[in-house]
Amino acid sequence: MPMPKPGAKEDQKAFVSRFMADEEMRRDYPDEKQRAAVAYSQWRRSRRKRLEKVLLDTQEKVRTLVTELREVTECRWIEKDEPMLPSDGQFVATCELCKIEDADDHTFVWGPVLIPETVDKQGDIISAEEIEEAAHGFLEDSGRPGLLHRVMLGSRDATIVESGILRAPYKVSKDHTLPVGTWVLGMNVYNEKVRKLIISGQLKGYSIGGQGVGIEE
Repeated sequence: MPMPKPGAKEDQKAFVSRFMADEEMRRDYPDEKQRAAVAYSQWRRSRRKRLEKVLLDTQEKVRTLVTELREVTECRWIEKDEPMLPSDGQFVATCELCKIEDADDHTFVWGPVLIPETVDKQGDIISAEEIEEAAHGFLEDSGRPGLLHRVMLGSRDATIVESGILRAPYKVSKDHTLPVGTWVLGMNVYNEKVRKLIISGQLKGYSIGGQGVGIEE
């Protein structure tokens, strides 16, 4: 005969009392101390299995939730492709990528984030000193890339592998040279949907956004 098992709502005291009074257990374990020890051991074993099941169920629910959230987020990246228009007090500066290398499990992209003394979309310029401050602040604050100023990318989606300020001019092509003070960024992109956007040319460069106050000189 199998040993008695605790009921779903049965507490330890009630189970041990029932175990001690069970005729089969009294016959198998005539010594009360031994029978009590077996009863407590059976209680602990049953509780441990129950807790393990609850933990596994919880972990599975968390994994399912994370998967669903990732799928929803990825769909938003694809569906919300309207252009980013800065609102009052906002600025958006965009620089095209200089290097795209596609590998089996990731796509490496490299290019400027901010170029000093270059007119942006709002007709403003930013100095090399301000760019360096922004680059350092980015790494100190989060160091995490985002997509279209809406969704932050996790480490499984993309990882920044290079970030620096050019200390000498860098010739990208015959007609294109990045000046001293340019903030450049290298990134490995793992997310398949984002990789396709890059390879297809829909995502063409880095874009930094923020708030600023215009001062006429």
